[in-house]
Amino acid sequence: MLDRDATIQTFTGKMVGLFHPSAEQVCFEDIARSLSQLCRFTGQVERFYSVAEHTVRGLSMLPPSLAPYFLLHDASEAYLGDISRPLKRQPEMRWYVELEREWLTVIAERFGLRPALLLDSPEVKWADDTMLATEKRDLKPPEEGWEKLPPPLPEHIERTWLPDLAEQRFWNAFRELFPDRRGEELA
Repeated sequence: MLDRDATIQTFTGKMVGLFHPSAEQVCFEDIARSLSQLCRFTGQVERFYSVAEHTVRGLSMLPPSLAPYFLLHDASEAYLGDISRPLKRQPEMRWYVELEREWLTVIAERFGLRPALLLDSPEVKWADDTMLATEKRDLKPPEEGWEKLPPPLPEHIERTWLPDLAEQRFWNAFRELFPDRRGEELA
């Protein structure tokens, strides 16, 4: 049975109701800190590789109009954590997928984005899957049974970023993509 009153305390000290997302609870500083320290693939990689790094590396695949959506496509993980794709796709996890969509909707609202594009943009999903294929090739041991993915990027991920650098680059991308939101991101 789920505790619908469950809360977490964020990096900035906010108490956030996990099952009651609201735009007022969302803070870019919390997102940047969390995603820079959250390792992709539940940490099952050859070297640390953060969700923030995944996001920043993938930005160049999209036109400027969609880049803000890719920057925030995993932002719900700052509040809910990352769950592996195979687990998330289990029928019993439908509640989690719905909760993740609720979080992404309020995150889109908080930063002036269209929720439908953050949730269901085919271009954002393609860029995410292309990054997944690239990361699989460069950061994981060879493995069979992966789902069909687009071809990886020609460039290899040879060096990954420590959390401080990932956070700094994530912030830089935010400032570039949301120039009209300066000063508001810490609210």
